[in-house]
Amino acid sequence: INPWDKTTISNIEKAIAQSDLHLTPQNDGDVIRIQLPPMSQSRREELTKLLNKKLEECKVGIRNVRKNFHNFIRDSEKAKYISEDTSKRLENILQKMTDSFVKKANTLLEKKEKEVKSV
Repeated sequence: INPWDKTTISNIEKAIAQSDLHLTPQNDGDVIRIQLPPMSQSRREELTKLLNKKLEECKVGIRNVRKNFHNFIRDSEKAKYISEDTSKRLENILQKMTDSFVKKANTLLEKKEKEVKSV
């Protein structure tokens, strides 16, 4: 890794070391080198578990955004800024978009799992 701003090298190195990737960065002052471990079967399983964990975090984030918008729609309806019909229509659109993003996340996970498991 060759950062544009050399003052961020220590921050980048710390972030990589603290990540769940189990990588050890080596800093020579200008460049950060990362030696990737060999891809054994156990490492592939470990990466698959990490992918599933990240997918759950993604789904939680999507649900939190849906909850925030749902609350906004409900509050707008209570304050009489929008009608009940508009509120229902917006909630349906919100649910369809939420389902769409969850489906995209699942599709990306499946694609990445195939990539990690392939030899």
